[in-house]
Amino acid sequence: MKGNKFYFAAIFCCVFTFGYLMVTKMQSSHRAEGYTCSGNLMINESEENFTANLVFFLNMRKDNTGFIDITGEANYNGSITTLGRNYSFSYKNEEDDIVKLYNVKAQSDAKDNSEDRIIRRFILNSNEQADKYFKISPVGNMFIVSNLYSPVLFCLK
Repeated sequence: MKGNKFYFAAIFCCVFTFGYLMVTKMQSSHRAEGYTCSGNLMINESEENFTANLVFFLNMRKDNTGFIDITGEANYNGSITTLGRNYSFSYKNEEDDIVKLYNVKAQSDAKDNSEDRIIRRFILNSNEQADKYFKISPVGNMFIVSNLYSPVLFCLK
């Protein structure tokens, strides 16, 4: 009889430990850390007469730093410009799938001839004093990267 209780307790401990590890792994897999993904970003602001076709590359390192690389063409009021920017940042996982970016620093490539004010207005404001919040939600082998109100792009791992 005592042997059965011991086996029952041992099996219960193993099942509990396995369940705990699975839940912990599932929760950590929803965190934005340690991955790289890319996607296409198309913007069409007809009221503002702005369009852009961009390639978006996101790298979220496990040390809570990362970068976003954005390249492509933008058209504002009929003037077509080439965009080549990268943004380095630090990040912190907030509640659920929300990620806070801070210490954002922008750098332009040599080929970039787009105006900073247009990029800040329509694509990404690189004001270092203002924190930025994104929602990064895993879905299969991709992430949906969005602001807090609407999807921005699908980003493949």
